[in-house]
Amino acid sequence: MFEVDPLTDMPCMITIGDVREECRSALPALTHVNGSARVHTVFARDNSGGHSLLHAVGQKTGWEMVQNTSFHVKGQPIVNTPRQTIQTFLDTGIHYLFLENFRVSRKGVTL
Repeated sequence: MFEVDPLTDMPCMITIGDVREECRSALPALTHVNGSARVHTVFARDNSGGHSLLHAVGQKTGWEMVQNTSFHVKGQPIVNTPRQTIQTFLDTGIHYLFLENFRVSRKGVTL
């Protein structure tokens, strides 16, 4: 997916990597206009829960990744409370919301 050497440790989402040309159209939400993306790797030795989540997502979707972003809508402040989180989910086209130990999805959307 990314032009990054396998097993490269990028734990802090401060590194930019190029999205492979053949993957860009499938990953528009995370591909910057110049074809790059911020990459954050997750290894089981450092974050077993996060690694397990990514593996489970990969089993369902074929892509062991999730998009991590500041959660807000353009022109609004970053979401800061569970109430704001749910309201932003309802006001946007987001398909899934993970909040604490709960997964919320729109009616008719399955993972």
